[in-house]
Amino acid sequence: MKDFFEENDDESDYINNEIVNDLLKEEFGLCFQCNRPNTGENWCKVCNSEKFRQDFDKWTSGNENIDKFIQEAQLNANNNFELLEWIPYNRLRNIKLPAQGEFVYYAIWLDGWIDHLDYEKQEWRRIFNKLEQAYNIANDPNIRNPLQSNENYGQPVALKNLSDSSDINYDFLNEYKEWWSNDSYLIPLLGITQDPDKSNYMIVTPW
Repeated sequence: MKDFFEENDDESDYINNEIVNDLLKEEFGLCFQCNRPNTGENWCKVCNSEKFRQDFDKWTSGNENIDKFIQEAQLNANNNFELLEWIPYNRLRNIKLPAQGEFVYYAIWLDGWIDHLDYEKQEWRRIFNKLEQAYNIANDPNIRNPLQSNENYGQPVALKNLSDSSDINYDFLNEYKEWWSNDSYLIPLLGITQDPDKSNYMIVTPW
């Protein structure tokens, strides 16, 4: 009797997986590289997670808990809204300090966020815009890391300072993990950076 139920459970799981795959194939098509159903628009979870895994040794936040947090998001992302990146502070420009009583900084992320994987070149294609108006505030004394004349592309982002987070732990990240999981389509959590002067970590979202 036990074997009967186990066999039926296995068959049920197989059928459910086939149904999900058919729905994904119909909505997003097949992956150019592995021919499996994409899990999002121009997004194959299998191929992209492997690419992320190969790049794990190319970056670190300097904090094991944050590295783990970001890596888990990258391996489990079904689309580009669900992934996270470590964003080096030196890739941010025109960081405008918030007015009194505000907690969010404005900045430009030179790299922009990931859109999809170019399978032929094995490179991430990113979303960014040509910067035109951004040069107007580069000389503002209230900004940090002003945009340079040879830096032509980027994306506006918001930086939320995490107070007293220099020794951040995994439990501390759970609140943001829950927020990111529930609202990633409404307010995508792009990644995490660190203010080198204050050592606090900062959450990065679209502006």
